[in-house]
Amino acid sequence: MRFCSLFLLLSYFLNANGFHLALSASSTRPQFIAATNSPHSPTFSAATNHPLPPTYIARATSLNSVALTTSCFIVGSILGGCTGTPLVIKATKSWYNNIDLPAFTPPDAIFAPVWTVLYASMGLSASRIYLEYSFNLPLKLFTSHYILNLLWAPLFFGLKKIRLAHCLNYLLLSTLALTIKCFYSLNKLSSLLLLPYLIWLLFATRLNSKICEMNPTKNGYNNAMLEAGLIKLQNDARQRAGL
Repeated sequence: MRFCSLFLLLSYFLNANGFHLALSASSTRPQFIAATNSPHSPTFSAATNHPLPPTYIARATSLNSVALTTSCFIVGSILGGCTGTPLVIKATKSWYNNIDLPAFTPPDAIFAPVWTVLYASMGLSASRIYLEYSFNLPLKLFTSHYILNLLWAPLFFGLKKIRLAHCLNYLLLSTLALTIKCFYSLNKLSSLLLLPYLIWLLFATRLNSKICEMNPTKNGYNNAMLEAGLIKLQNDARQRAGL
């Protein structure tokens, strides 16, 4: 019973009609499909030895297709977000905690689980639009926003361009707000799934702004670059000294 309840809930989030399909399927007696070698042979139920209705087979196929597409979107979104993880880990273990940070800076351990949940919700949101409208203009806008999102970590943690990354934050906010508006006119749940990401992005923009204020960039150089350079010199010195 617990599995059925979870299955019904998951089906609802996968597709607007998924809940009705799952309910229809779960309300019937469990049936097992017997395989046949002929593509023209009817599909029979092993429980009743009667041909299964074409609508039942179509519903099962549709539900499997929805689940597969949704899973691909979610997993793909999370994996894409992981591309900047090595840069983030390297920075947080070196120069990032040496620069001036505001008091409301979250612990480093918070970022990984938060972004995993956010990327998953982004993938689920996009999958619902794709399943109903294919790759339409709002989904193309979302894809552009997603690519910009992936550029932020290399810009901030990789190149230490903290002021340029801050400018990118505002571009992310504007494109996300437009995406949510477009999604809302097509699928309200898809737009609601992006709200936690919007809230976090607002917080991240404020955090980035404060970091820029506390570590000003002058002539293209900032404290992050200084700290990273000092650490590199220390490591080079250790290597030469054989330490």
